Amino acid sequence: MDLKTPLVTQNKLHPNFRALITPGFFDEEWDTLHKWSDGFIDRDGKFVREFQTTFNSSFWELYLHAAFRELGFTADYSFNRPDFVLQSATGVPFVAEAVIASHADGYCPEWRRSLDQLVNAEREETVHIATIRLASAIWSKYKKLKDSYAELDHVKGKPFVICAAPFEQPTFFIQNDNALRRVLYGFDQPLWIPTPDGKRMPIGQSSLPEIIKDNGATIPLGFFTTAAMPEVSAVIFSNTATITKVRALTKNGKLNAIFTAARFNANGLHPHNVSKPRPEFEETLLDGLHVCVNPFANHPLDLEPFQGREIAIHVYDPKSGEYLPLSPDGFLFQHGSLVMTSGGGVNNLEEIADDEYKRPVYPVRKEKELFPVAGNVAFYVDNHLAHHRGWTICIARDTIDDDWMAQATTGMHGTLAAYHQADKANLVLGESSYSTKDDAFAHILRTLDRHLDKPLIEARRVEREKARKSLEKKQRRKEKKAERVRKKDSRRR
Repeated sequence: MDLKTPLVTQNKLHPNFRALITPGFFDEEWDTLHKWSDGFIDRDGKFVREFQTTFNSSFWELYLHAAFRELGFTADYSFNRPDFVLQSATGVPFVAEAVIASHADGYCPEWRRSLDQLVNAEREETVHIATIRLASAIWSKYKKLKDSYAELDHVKGKPFVICAAPFEQPTFFIQNDNALRRVLYGFDQPLWIPTPDGKRMPIGQSSLPEIIKDNGATIPLGFFTTAAMPEVSAVIFSNTATITKVRALTKNGKLNAIFTAARFNANGLHPHNVSKPRPEFEETLLDGLHVCVNPFANHPLDLEPFQGREIAIHVYDPKSGEYLPLSPDGFLFQHGSLVMTSGGGVNNLEEIADDEYKRPVYPVRKEKELFPVAGNVAFYVDNHLAHHRGWTICIARDTIDDDWMAQATTGMHGTLAAYHQADKANLVLGESSYSTKDDAFAHILRTLDRHLDKPLIEARRVEREKARKSLEKKQRRKEKKAERVRKKDSRRR
């Protein structure tokens, strides 16, 4: 299958494909891409054209073909849908459908990048956008399964897997698995504190049961925490199936390439950060692949082919509500690459005006509006936040004594994770524990107001004192002047 020879005019080629055929920059990488395509069958005669004109979805499908082959699966391409009808080496079958998350209308597309975007990327914004787009992509394929695939004879009774990849924004690669675990398990972030020996002590988690779109519509999250989609057995995901992976696997590339990567550190506070040139940099085809299991699946996926590999497996226990990501030490979360030439780096970067594309619209909370946030910190549950005078108040119930605590810190935070990670240098604590949530809230509001008003009260006191002293000084001068006049008049007499 000839992927490289253009079938359409230059102006119809996708920007990513145009970059790939830039003379002299990706010559050896094409050998890797053609190895990926070995055995792939273009069933409808459209694949090459779509690879050249829309790119990302075809690239993802090509990667999946290579990954399934690496895992020992055989693919039966005699069916026109879904994308993959597979069988493991032990004879266990399943079917899979590929989907990508693309940019929303008005938002910056993945292929258009600026240096400012890459340098000043806000990770929370990236994850927010990714959560909405990934949820939409996965749900659309679930609907496709229900409406189109479920009654096919070669699909019935088999595990059905949705294979999703994020290409919804220029900085999609920094989302790691954060949006994925929000969408499937309603899990935002683990909460932890550092220990004296440089490790992490888990103390709770921040959850996210829903997310709000720009138009105010709410998207429920945690697809795999209920029996919402039992027809889906698992989701396979990767945010590292990119051109950087192609480049990393091409050891004989003639151009100098510098690779960076963040890998999971099972024994420390910070990831293993890697920066190495080609060919010293090491990465495998399966590095960065996630398999997320649906505990409510009608037909569970056989996990044996995925275990013991450089793959993260995500599971959820409906009885305990515990979400558990099983990532091997060194698991690849994200990567990037820079090719150096005599003229500098090849980045395909552009100048983009600040107002050229949309930015997310976050819900605005009213002042002193107490709203619930999902998750727990140690034995504190029923967490609520509120914003007041540029601070965030946190109210939570103590499960041991069944009373309420209250505290506040600087900044406007909207999730339990954001509040937990905020700088607590200016923490204001409630005066004691409280019997009700309302009492706790009322008292912390008064306490915070006193704390915030104290400098103003003190400043006013100082000003009043200065005014009093100034008045007294004027009065003394006036009295001294009157005394001098009196003495002078006395001498005259």
